[in-house]
Amino acid sequence: METTQNTGADVLRNDFAALLPQLNKGRVAPRVSEKLDQVIRGVLASGLKGTVTLTISVTPTHKDENGDIDQVDLSAAVKAKVPESALPSTLFYIGKNNDLHRHNPMQATLEMAGAR
Repeated sequence: METTQNTGADVLRNDFAALLPQLNKGRVAPRVSEKLDQVIRGVLASGLKGTVTLTISVTPTHKDENGDIDQVDLSAAVKAKVPESALPSTLFYIGKNNDLHRHNPMQATLEMAGAR
């Protein structure tokens, strides 16, 4: 029996730009765009570096009668590292019972005349 190879419109020829809109019924490309927008906003707010990572996993799912892989499953994962500005630290003093104080508990307070 002679078989013919499909050369129709569904052949992607490993073209990433053509593949991306077809992953997960078109849901991957908008998610990449959403994550990219989040990272850009974080970079602008913090001045720090951010990243968007798209991982495409290729898993063999079927072999033909000769044992050659003839079908694969492609799955995608999108991750973003959105930079955040660090919050400033706050100085505290430690008291006798390890409690925190904003003012040094070992330092005497000066009372000034007329001060309330």
